[in-house]
Amino acid sequence: MKSFYTYFLIIFCCITGNTVNAQKASGRAYEFLNLPSSARISAWGGYAPALNDKDLSVALYNPAFLTNDVSTRLMFSFLNFYSDIAMGNVGYAQSFEGFGTASIGVHYLNYGQFTETNNLGDVIGEFDASEYAVQLGYSRMLHPQVLIGSNIKFISSQLYDYRSMALAADLAVAYYHPDGNFYVSLLARNMGRQVKKYREGDSESLPFDLQLSFSKKLANAPLRLYAVAHDLQRFDLTYDYSDPTTNTFGDMQTSTSSKAEEFADKLLRHFVMGIELVPGKNFFATIGYNYRRRQELKINGRSGLVGLSFGVGIKISKFSISYGHSTYHLDGAPNHITISTRISDFLPAPKEAPIIP
Repeated sequence: MKSFYTYFLIIFCCITGNTVNAQKASGRAYEFLNLPSSARISAWGGYAPALNDKDLSVALYNPAFLTNDVSTRLMFSFLNFYSDIAMGNVGYAQSFEGFGTASIGVHYLNYGQFTETNNLGDVIGEFDASEYAVQLGYSRMLHPQVLIGSNIKFISSQLYDYRSMALAADLAVAYYHPDGNFYVSLLARNMGRQVKKYREGDSESLPFDLQLSFSKKLANAPLRLYAVAHDLQRFDLTYDYSDPTTNTFGDMQTSTSSKAEEFADKLLRHFVMGIELVPGKNFFATIGYNYRRRQELKINGRSGLVGLSFGVGIKISKFSISYGHSTYHLDGAPNHITISTRISDFLPAPKEAPIIP
């Protein structure tokens, strides 16, 4: 097993190179990797907290939680995004005795059909655009109560006649309390580089994200608290309005906030938090809050529910069905559906060996 980690570190260093440095949000490619991959993650506010409760979508997001609890689980997820953009996810995990737990997942985004015109505005045809990523994951227990896991991602993008490919990796470590009610994890996502550029010139960076998350189930109430601190590699997540490429809406209002208020605003943009009702193993209801999403997408004077997200999940027979609703803008909110099951539940139980007197 030591040789496995040696090989992984070699591959990991080759893929990531120097791309883990702090980077601006503009100029990055493959942002679809940051879209929520399941209804529950949508309900949490777009980020998965540290948690191990047999949810495969969490294990695909954070490979440290690829444990035996998600073995033989199969997941399908669909998001109806804005402007008929469709996103789908499928994943499966399998444990192997003496080796650990492995997973495979496919993340797909279809932007739909577009009308192609020439410089005179004449329609000359149609074109489409899509992106997808195939990931392979692995995890095992590093030490009692400490888990470590990794994902390798193969990414492809086709936007009209422009095509590109990239390799990326996730690396995660997690700690859990023996009672199973407290989890904390450090996760580095989307470390990598382009291997084929859209066009000649400089390559685009990947949406690297360093996260610290936790979840805590209350001892005397059916409630779970959670929080995720994301983009820790870069403190200031506000837009740089002095950059002419980001200012497309005319003059921006000058800020009259004090330095303390500006610091608090920049700090809170890193946090997604919420609370989850978990009265039993077969039901959950979640409400989440994404401060950064609210600050960036609200309309002054009409904030509404922007930044809030909701979701429910229920287990019916052998299937777990969850629904997520996240408010990005006053114009509407996308709906997310996820269905998962355990393949082993459909297989006959192994026969016991006969007892020979």
